[in-house]
Amino acid sequence: MAENDDAVITYSTEIHYSETEEGDYKKLFDAKDYPDDSEAEELDITTLSDPAFRSIPGIDANEARPYTANYTKAKYDELKALEGKLLYFMEIFGPDGVDGKFKFSGRLKVRRLGKGVNEVREMEIKIFPNSQITTAK
Repeated sequence: MAENDDAVITYSTEIHYSETEEGDYKKLFDAKDYPDDSEAEELDITTLSDPAFRSIPGIDANEARPYTANYTKAKYDELKALEGKLLYFMEIFGPDGVDGKFKFSGRLKVRRLGKGVNEVREMEIKIFPNSQITTAK
């Protein structure tokens, strides 16, 4: 959708999965948010000869990726059944990925989130990456 320098809204962001890397990806859940990408570790290369601190980027931290979704028993049970399995995930931005597609492998864990009076029940789906996140076609 981004045909110029305008900002792009998060509408039509989807999280899909497949049991194989080249398999058919299907929607996993309707996300209410998605996490930031991981940052590279900062490696200090300062020596006693340097007048100021110096650093270089290390490997990406590849931290767990938490997503929030509305809770339903059916979706919760479906996600629980996928826990611990190595799966392939794709974050799709915009209709048909017009604003980008990002894929990675990993394992998920789902948990119910605590709530109070007159609130929507939610769950957190945390995906633990097993690979680097790359741009998909």
